[in-house]
Amino acid sequence: MAPEVILAMDEGQYDGKVDVWSLGITCIELAERKPPYFNMNAMSALYHIAQNDSPTLQAPEWTDTFRYFVEACLQKNPQDRPSSTKLLSHHFFTRHRSPNVLVDLIQRTKAAVRDLDNLNYRKMKKILMVDADNESAIGDSEETTEERSGGDSSKSNSATSEHSAAGASSQSSSSGSLRRRPHLQMTPVSII
Repeated sequence: MAPEVILAMDEGQYDGKVDVWSLGITCIELAERKPPYFNMNAMSALYHIAQNDSPTLQAPEWTDTFRYFVEACLQKNPQDRPSSTKLLSHHFFTRHRSPNVLVDLIQRTKAAVRDLDNLNYRKMKKILMVDADNESAIGDSEETTEERSGGDSSKSNSATSEHSAAGASSQSSSSGSLRRRPHLQMTPVSII
């Protein structure tokens, strides 16, 4: 939001140059992946927009042409800020560019997305392999438990669960609780 919009909210007196300010803020956001005052709450950000100097590009890698364009868009005083018609004649727009600039950008973006997809695929594959290993280890330990208990681990698990529930019930009654808890009967659950 342009400073003149914040300062004159009651009067509502501003023109198309507020959109030029928004263009400058959008350029910063696209270049640096976040707008100025991103970490502040809305009211603090409005205060800083109205009171502080204009935001600037923080990273040093941007060209002077781009920096001057953003600086022109973010002039604090609306009379000093160029109109959208005047901005179209700025060197940022009029300089010579390769006719393949968009094709190159699309190809670089596709390559980046492909690399990210491959990375995510490898991560997912690794997670699935670890899960498969864990499941086989669980299956092996169940078989070992069955062998130790004489072949029927579900009966021993059921008996142990009922014993645990009865023990928990007797502990709660001995702790002086006035409410009676119903007796819980545990049923065996098979792990697939």
